[in-house]
Amino acid sequence: MPGPIEDREGILAFVTSRQGVEAYVEPRTVMHPLSVVLIAEDGVWKRFELRDDAYLRELVKERGLRVLDASRFGYPERMKRHREGERDEA
Repeated sequence: MPGPIEDREGILAFVTSRQGVEAYVEPRTVMHPLSVVLIAEDGVWKRFELRDDAYLRELVKERGLRVLDASRFGYPERMKRHREGERDEA
């Protein structure tokens, strides 16, 4: 069974439009496909499903994108602060 369709344009748009983007890879599970959460320096983030890690590896080579294992390192505090800030504004 093929994996999900990757939003490569969306991934690239996020990486190029934000400063200090890091990629937090979320492992494939029985219930969810392989995915990546891109988190910018200011805490803005977006999740993308991946077919495999080939495109992510490309971005590492081309753009020096830092990649971390979300299950091993968790998510940065700036992501939580950004989410809380959105709630405060609502």
